[in-house]
Amino acid sequence: MHSSHGRRWYAACSVLDMRSTLSFSSALFGLVSLMTIHGCQRTSSTSPTGPNCDAEFDRGKYEEKWRQCKLCEREHRGMGTMELDCKKVIPPPWK
Repeated sequence: MHSSHGRRWYAACSVLDMRSTLSFSSALFGLVSLMTIHGCQRTSSTSPTGPNCDAEFDRGKYEEKWRQCKLCEREHRGMGTMELDCKKVIPPPWK
């Protein structure tokens, strides 16, 4: 009988650990989402960001490409080279 109590205790702890991990993951995801929505993104001076959208793209002539560039900045800022990689996909000409 002692061993069955031990197994139940172990199972309960495993479920509790799993719920704690899920709760922490959910909280972390929510925090990162809020930071991104409100523009609280981590930036690094060593992280390449690629072309400056306002300086390198002609907004009047190539508005869709300018929007794509801005989306890269908004979605990938502070994520290493992801912002630069995103901007590289936008086909020239830009001006």
